[in-house]
Amino acid sequence: MVEAQRPAQRTAEPHHDDHGHSVAAWTLVTIVLLGVLVGCVALIANQPWLFWVGLGVIVVGVIAGKVLQVMGFGVKTYEQSPSEPNRPRGVR
Repeated sequence: MVEAQRPAQRTAEPHHDDHGHSVAAWTLVTIVLLGVLVGCVALIANQPWLFWVGLGVIVVGVIAGKVLQVMGFGVKTYEQSPSEPNRPRGVR
């Protein structure tokens, strides 16, 4: 027996926090990982100056991430609007 097709049900998508998925966060993580990689290569190659270069790259990454956040490329925050009184405050 063939079942009757049910109309598509629309369900509201649950709210998910962004967890830092932003240009600023991705830039920071990418640059810091590059600095860690340089530092690891320096330790294996026994080159102390290259280790300090890697540490400098890490510092540049942290500064770049903060600058991008201040410029508006970080996680956006929102305020509770009258149309959504039950929605918690936080990041979107």
